[in-house]
Amino acid sequence: DGGCTEPSSLHTLNPDTGVSTLIGPTGLPFPLSGIAYDKLTNTMYAVSGCPGISLFGTIDLNTGLVTVVGPTVENIGSITILDDVLYAIGSQQNGGNLYVLDKLTGAETLVGNTGLGSGTGLTVVCDLPDETCSMGILGTGTHTDVCCSSSCGTCGGNGCSQRDGGHDEC
Repeated sequence: DGGCTEPSSLHTLNPDTGVSTLIGPTGLPFPLSGIAYDKLTNTMYAVSGCPGISLFGTIDLNTGLVTVVGPTVENIGSITILDDVLYAIGSQQNGGNLYVLDKLTGAETLVGNTGLGSGTGLTVVCDLPDETCSMGILGTGTHTDVCCSSSCGTCGGNGCSQRDGGHDEC
C-alpha cells in the first residue's frame, strides 16, 4: 500500500471479482517490493526495496505480519521461486542483477546481470506439460516415462507414499 513512507498490509485477491480482502498489516512502516510463496514449505517470503531500506523476511499468512530475517545488501525489486530456489532481481543502483537469496538468512549470491534496468515483477513461466501427460504430472530424473496423478503435487522423490494418491499414483 502507498509510497515508501506508508505502512503496508497483506491482502488476498479474488481473481473472479477483483475484490481484495485485508489479512492484516505487515507491521513494517514501508511497502514490500516483492513477495513469493513457497508451496513446498507453505512459506511466504517478502523483500522491501525502498531507497535505503532493504529487508528480507517471512510473512505470517494468517495475520500478514512480517518477521524480519535481516537486511539485504542490495535493494531488491522483486522475488520468485523456481525449483525450490528463491531468485531476486535488483533495483536502483544494482538494477537488472539476478540473485539467489538464501531462504534462511536473506544473503544474496549474484547469478549475473540480465542486461535489463531496475527489476520489478519477476516471475516464472513453467514449461507446458508434456502432451502425453496433460492431465497429470510428468515424472522427473530417471522416471520421465511416468505420469503421476495431479493430486500428488510433484512426481517421484522422497515421500511419495505420504502424498495424496499414495505410492501407486505418485
